Order: sequence, then C-alpha cells, then structure tokens
Amino acid sequence: MNYKKRILTLLFFCISLYFFAGVPVSSAQGVRIDHPSNRLVIKPGSYDSGEIRVDNTSNEILAMRVYLEDWVYTNQDGSKQFYPKGTTKLSASNWITFYPADFKLQPKGSQLIRYTVNVPEGVKGGYYSIMFFEMSGGEVEQLNEKGQLVRAQLFNRLGALFHVEPDGTI
Repeated sequence: MNYKKRILTLLFFCISLYFFAGVPVSSAQGVRIDHPSNRLVIKPGSYDSGEIRVDNTSNEILAMRVYLEDWVYTNQDGSKQFYPKGTTKLSASNWITFYPADFKLQPKGSQLIRYTVNVPEGVKGGYYSIMFFEMSGGEVEQLNEKGQLVRAQLFNRLGALFHVEPDGTI
C-alpha cells in the first residue's frame, strides 16, 4: 500500500474509532450558531455589518477558533468544496472582517461574532465565503501496522455560509 493510502486508511480508522468507540463528542454536539446561511446584497463600494451568535449547549468550557475559507458548489445537489481564504475566483473572504477570532465559550454561554463585509467598486455577480467555528474534538490513539502508537488530534467545526451579491449586478 502506498504512503497516501496508508495515511487515508489510518485517518478513516481514527475518525471511525472516534465516533464508534465511546469517545465523548459533547463538544461537537454542544455548539449551535444562529445564522448558518447569510445572503447579503450590498452596493459596490459600500459595506454591511451583522453578527452571528455562537451558543454552547454543553456543560464544558470550549476553546473556539473562528476563520474564513472559500467555498464553491461541486455538484447540482448542493455539495460544496472548501478552499483556503482568497484562493477561488468568486471569493468574498478577503472582503470580510470579524471579531473575535479566538475565545473561550463558557458552559451554556454565548458569544457574538461581529462581522463587516466591504464590497469593492466594480464587482459583479455572486461571491462566496464560509466562516468556520472550530473546537477540539479530542485525541485518538491507535497502533499502526508496525505496532507504533499513532495519535490524531480531531477538530469539529460548524460553518456559516456567506452569499454576497453586489447590488444591481445580478
């Protein structure tokens, strides 16, 4: 088996072990966002602001990290592929600023993420970004084929989609 297949097999096994071996997943199930999809129509050369509330429904303190990536539709069924921020032709990620980017979410607590979208002059059509809310999903340990202990750090993330349309251009 080549190296890539081994890594993918190990990753699949670790993820399967995580979900089926009784490892707690409360942090993944304990986070909720109030605006998972955001369609914004903004005049070119202008901006709009808003907020997304992140709720911790668990009894644990969660360390959260917020960041942007690009996304594109991959099929007509609505499937999406994610890419690094600012790397796709129709990226809105570089237009979006937000705060805070890192915070601790107290048990049963909430945090507002405030964002601003600045649409440059002269753009037309639709542009896209996703704001991910990431937290640790724990660590999984497994022996590999050689009997060596392999650890994998798992992360859970939720995303809020942004569909940005420069007003009057579609």
